[in-house]
Amino acid sequence: MEMTNLDHFTGGVPAKVIFEMNIEDLNQIIESCSEQERVQKKALEICFIGLISYFEAFMKDHFASIINICPELLKVLSKNGQDVGINSADLLLLENNHINRVGFLISEKYDFGTANKINSLYMALLMVSPFSKEEKQVFDRLLNDRNLLVHHGGIYSLSYSKQKHTELNVSTDTYYNSLIIDHSKFKDALETIKVIINKTTEATHTKLSEYIDQNKIHLSEERQKALDALVWSL
Repeated sequence: MEMTNLDHFTGGVPAKVIFEMNIEDLNQIIESCSEQERVQKKALEICFIGLISYFEAFMKDHFASIINICPELLKVLSKNGQDVGINSADLLLLENNHINRVGFLISEKYDFGTANKINSLYMALLMVSPFSKEEKQVFDRLLNDRNLLVHHGGIYSLSYSKQKHTELNVSTDTYYNSLIIDHSKFKDALETIKVIINKTTEATHTKLSEYIDQNKIHLSEERQKALDALVWSL
């Protein structure tokens, strides 16, 4: 079966659009709990965890789509020290086992769980840094908050209390008080992440277009449409 431009994307939808759809759902969840303070507090915690998870998924899926559109970038990744080996038999397990789906298999190999790892992978691929130094610091804190909620139920652990950016009293807050995710914190986190995603989609689209032009790579009509779709929004 012949591929279409949307087959280059996870779920047949560009990563940025999937992220925006997920955020709409999170906002609806929060709004639906607006009259129940205790339930809304829990909804904000769960949606905050979801926000960080959906952001990681965006970074992985967007990375995969770039490779699907331009598999020639595998040579660049390899040259820059990234492992691009896959089990070729895995391609046979995919519908439309085609080189233009190899990005899905490659991205599964990599860890997109921190700002440093994301920057390293995107630099190796297209010389793009999704995070500035300041954005990295902000995201590291958001990730620490997410991990505290996931692994400690939000109750301050000793390692969290000792972090320099917190103003906690280590002796009284640790193992007793807990992190509060309010509307302001959720909104600030969302705005930070949206800026990073918008910047990343624009920068990678530009760099990928330049790479294709400079290396005189011919894109099929479907691959060209997929390239254009990298920056789609709702």
